[in-house]
Formats: sequence, structure tokens, C-alpha cells
Amino acid sequence: MRRFLSVKTPTKLAPALAIIYVFLKTSTVLATEELPFSDMADWGPTTFMMGGASAASSSDHDAFLNNPAGLMYYERRYSIGGHYLETAREQTSYSASTIDGNKGVLSGFHFGSVSYGRPKRQSYTLAVAYKTPYGALGVSTSALRFTGVSPGKGWHFSGTMGVLIPVAYQISIGGSVKSVLDREKNTQLPPQVKMGIMYSNPNQIRVAFDADRRFNIHNQDWNYSLGGDYLMKNYFAVRGGYHWNHSTDYSFYSAGGGIVSPKFEIYGMYMRTTSGPDSNGYGVNAQLLF
Repeated sequence: MRRFLSVKTPTKLAPALAIIYVFLKTSTVLATEELPFSDMADWGPTTFMMGGASAASSSDHDAFLNNPAGLMYYERRYSIGGHYLETAREQTSYSASTIDGNKGVLSGFHFGSVSYGRPKRQSYTLAVAYKTPYGALGVSTSALRFTGVSPGKGWHFSGTMGVLIPVAYQISIGGSVKSVLDREKNTQLPPQVKMGIMYSNPNQIRVAFDADRRFNIHNQDWNYSLGGDYLMKNYFAVRGGYHWNHSTDYSFYSAGGGIVSPKFEIYGMYMRTTSGPDSNGYGVNAQLLF
């Protein structure tokens, strides 16, 4: 740094070079600090296996942070579960959660921890869902603690609202909005919209497509997700998907499978990036049903 500044340059050129250098350095820092956590920080192995499609197809504990209306999957049941995940770009996460679906209003609690090397985020989320004659409504509120980031270090609060509506011919639509009503003055929790459609043949096949976007931050565009799963002999599931990312993250394909039974579900997932440096990821999740 000192050697660079000590180089002799023409008088009129030196200020311009200095301004360009400072601008580039500042832009790099801001790009790093503005968005240390992607929206993929809210995804568990199931969402990754579906290529990111979860607005209309959330059917496990990922629903807490993606579309809380998906908690209706646990109507008249009680569940505890969790996951461990290592994905591309040094993202590591784990979670533990519980859902009580034995009442008219379903409720649950979710704890999650996500790290990208030094930056870390812990989240504590409460969610409720309610079934109506037209579909399901869900709301979740989260307290999040960020460390290793600047700005945005410390505690913050956010919320997610979602709907899940069966339309016709085994087709459902879903959508969620996140951080829209927040009063946070930081770039860690930007507003986000997620919309999806799913076709399902009960106890056999599901195909889902999502579109999502975050706002009020740089270099964001619409991203798209396509995923599906196939249930064989009522107990063995195969899943896979693709995610097209047009923002600051990466595109990838994924595949996985697991065992589905009336009392428990367990899945394993593999993913590989298709944009930027090649990178792999894997994850496992499990839940008990009562």
C-alpha cells in the first residue's frame, strides 16, 4: 500500500488514480458487507434437493423460514426434527425445531445456525399456521443474531407471511413475503418475495416451480427454481432440482433421496454448482412424527 502511493506519477494523473483506487476498494468492501448471507441461508436439505422450490411445496421444517403456511403439512400431528448442511461457498448450517399440529392453529419453534466462514447468523423463530376453506395462512417471526459482519452486527428482528392455496386438478399455488414490514435499517434483512406453483399426485409425484427476488440491495434479479420428487412403494423417495440464480449467488443442480414412513422421515442430499468455481455440497435432515 505505501509503496503504491509512493510511486511518482504526473501531477494531474495522480489524484484520478487515487480516486479510482479508493472507489474500487470501497466497492469491494461494500459488496462484501452488504450481503454476507444469501437467501439460501434459509434453506435446509429438502429445499436444496428441490432446487430451491419451496413456496408451494414446503412439506418439512424448512417451512418456518420459507413459507410458514406449509406447516399445515403437520395437521393433526406432532413433529421434531433437524438438519446438518454443508453447501458451496463455505456455507454450513444446522437446525432443530418442533411443530404441534394437534390444535386448530398450528404452532412451532425453530432454531437455526448458519455460517459463511467468519460471518455467522443464529435465528430463533416462532410460527403459526391456520387452515381456511380456501387454503392455509402462515406467519413467522424471527429474532436473529449476526456476528462477524459489518454493518449489521447484533440482534435484529424479521417476519415472514405466506399462503398456500389448492387451485384445481391437483395444482397448488403458494407465496410468501419476508421482511416487508420490518423497520430494520440494515442490509442483512432485505425484503423478499417468493412465488410458486406445484402439481402433485398424492403419494406418488410432485413437481414445483418457484420465482423469487430480493429488493433494496444491489445486483439482485429474479431467480428461478425447478424441483420434483417421486415416491416409490410408499416408502422410498427420490428428489432432484435445478436453481437458476441471476443475482449475486450461484446456480446449481441437486439430487437426493430418503425414507418416508408414518413415524419418521430421513433424507440425504448432494448438490454441485454450475456457475462460478466448481463446488459441491451435501446435507442430511430427519424428523420424527407422532
